[in-house]
Amino acid sequence: MNRNALILLGKLCCVLIPIAITGCSKDNPVSVNMVNKYRADIEEVREQVQRSRDLNFLSKIKVGSITREQYGNRYTFYPYAEALMVTFKQLGYLPDTLTSLEKILIDYNAGFPAAYYTHGSDSVTLVESDITRARFRGLIAHEFTHALQDQNFNIGGDAFLPSITTSIFNSDFYIARTSMVEGDAEIQELKFQSNITSVSAIVDTFETRSKEYLEYINRFQFPGYLRVRSYFPYYMGALRIALLYQNGGWNAVNSIFHTNRILSTAEVLTGEKFEPVNFSVSDITKEWTENSIKIQFADDDNYGAVMIMALLSDYVDIEQCKRAFGWCGDRLIYMRSNDEQWGKMVWSFAFKENNDAIYIMKGLDRVLQTRKLNGASPSKTFSIPDSLVNYTTGNVKTSLIRSGKYLFWIENMNNPQTVASNIINSTLSKRDVADNRIKVSSEMTTTKRALLNCILNK
Repeated sequence: MNRNALILLGKLCCVLIPIAITGCSKDNPVSVNMVNKYRADIEEVREQVQRSRDLNFLSKIKVGSITREQYGNRYTFYPYAEALMVTFKQLGYLPDTLTSLEKILIDYNAGFPAAYYTHGSDSVTLVESDITRARFRGLIAHEFTHALQDQNFNIGGDAFLPSITTSIFNSDFYIARTSMVEGDAEIQELKFQSNITSVSAIVDTFETRSKEYLEYINRFQFPGYLRVRSYFPYYMGALRIALLYQNGGWNAVNSIFHTNRILSTAEVLTGEKFEPVNFSVSDITKEWTENSIKIQFADDDNYGAVMIMALLSDYVDIEQCKRAFGWCGDRLIYMRSNDEQWGKMVWSFAFKENNDAIYIMKGLDRVLQTRKLNGASPSKTFSIPDSLVNYTTGNVKTSLIRSGKYLFWIENMNNPQTVASNIINSTLSKRDVADNRIKVSSEMTTTKRALLNCILNK
């Protein structure tokens, strides 16, 4: 096994699907074996992590443990598993042959040391496992850092990390915020597990890890998409936090939890501040809901650069990943009536340059060439190079449409080119109004400007 594979497999020992960050589990820490074994380390790290992170606990943090079986049971009751599985099969993230999403989550979280902090509980839960003292110190320091974040910045509130009902699996906003939460905790884990304390050494470590992550994404085993998006906060998020820490100390890191919040995974990758394009799709959702008697499932979210990376992991290259593909915004809306096997969807993208849109269009074309739906293989029915591709896959009709810097993946919609054109015109008109209003009122205070943006973007 090559060195990269070993490093990433070793990292599995502390990577958790982000439910563990602010999990809503009601498990009572019942077993005390692990707690008793490392009680002295728990007390020592609890005190030292406050100085290391330059924050204080506002109330005492309790520590308990549960069994591996109890931990696995947390993934057996996900209420939207079937609907999410259908959506992700249609989007190309999951294979057509998959029969259980819950089993993936259980298997994915089995067999490695784990712990989690529960938002609002002032408690850390350990999953019983046999690990070294150094590994344990890193693990508990990581979770104590989440406790410090929660008590000082309320990271579990919806304003910072929105509902995990579906966002945990796909939302750009959620993944970006998770990257900040986990990246911060990864620094403390590194300090307490490996005794690496110099800022330059911390940055060097995470630069190496992030490089290996990007080099390895096209070799992740199934479920590849889940691994790409789940590891992202611990590698790319950790590097972004380490660079903030190097350049501005803990004050710079603290600011991302309130005044300087990171809005997208593109910013995590590039460090560039920008406001993603907000696609206007109200006309489409109004038409769908009025003409569908019973909507079984709807996804209305932006997926961001890392979910593009996860979908196209065998296509994208490292440099394009680092620059976030020139991503400037996206919006996916997906609805399925209870009498339909597959849903209607419109996935809109905006990029910096025409070539960026062409690059991603070619990647999506590759996905559609191999995607099967209910056993049906795709058939390309029409194409214009770099502008339009039409597919039929069973009873699913697909169009990939590019117009300049904009790209659209549209399925089961009448007149897809009209749909794309209407979204572009509506979105551009909306942004022009906002930009012109702000230019005319250049003397406005920051507060008034923020309020105006909020009103205009409703």
